[in-house]
Amino acid sequence: MNLSEKQLRYLLEVIEADMEDAEMTADMELRGFLGDLHIQMQAALYDKVNEPKNCPRCKQIYTGFPALSRLDNKSRICSPCGTEEAMQDFAGEPLTNFLKEE
Repeated sequence: MNLSEKQLRYLLEVIEADMEDAEMTADMELRGFLGDLHIQMQAALYDKVNEPKNCPRCKQIYTGFPALSRLDNKSRICSPCGTEEAMQDFAGEPLTNFLKEE
């Protein structure tokens, strides 16, 4: 099963809510199952966030959480490029358009 980061985060929220409900009951088997599932989903999210990705702006490989490009508000770029775009935006400079066809 190949889930997106957004789907994994949603599943973690659902599992955490179910775990809170299970804590109010005496169902130890359910609590154990949800605890194990929670650990597995956290590991999957960690792996998803830390898998190598290509930054479309600088063409470098990066890991970790991406930044959202200010150019189109949907492209995921590396953190240094996100910082550079923020500084360009703050200074009133035009953003480097990495979306142009080459």
